[in-house]
Amino acid sequence: MKHSPKPKIGIITEDKTDADCVKILVKRISNDRVVSKGMGVGGGGNMFNVKKMTRFTQSLFAAGCTHLLVVHDLDRNRTTNELNDEKQLRVRLENALIHNPITRKTIIVPIEELEAWLLSDQYPHPQTISNPKNELRKLNCNYRTSDNAKIAGKINIDDITQKCPSFIPLQEFLKSIA
Repeated sequence: MKHSPKPKIGIITEDKTDADCVKILVKRISNDRVVSKGMGVGGGGNMFNVKKMTRFTQSLFAAGCTHLLVVHDLDRNRTTNELNDEKQLRVRLENALIHNPITRKTIIVPIEELEAWLLSDQYPHPQTISNPKNELRKLNCNYRTSDNAKIAGKINIDDITQKCPSFIPLQEFLKSIA
């Protein structure tokens, strides 16, 4: 009996370190029942550019991706230091995906940064931490964002789920696939 191939998820994030981290999380959450191909697109601005996002999604589609996962940090407004508007961010990302050939997709928005998820084993409310990257640096003075994938490989997924509501849509999306 022939086995059907594993679903393939294309992952688009703001940078390569986020893509590497999300790929590890996807692998762990799905218990290796999906494969993924990730790409960091060189900053958040590229993620709002229709031409660039079309090129990125077409590349993933050509590589056999049947599902698309777009991950973009919510971030803070530099003037007010308040979190940006999540609904507005989602609209901007949806607009950039207007010519996306991969119909099964989801947008994941970590609050404030994906790094908040990586603090869930250290703090009770990691999504309330202002500048999670700096907090990781306080815990380890040698921390670099390139360490995120390694942290994602070790962190307790249940901690992230319980403490970071922004993580739950990722799990739900993967459950719907695998």
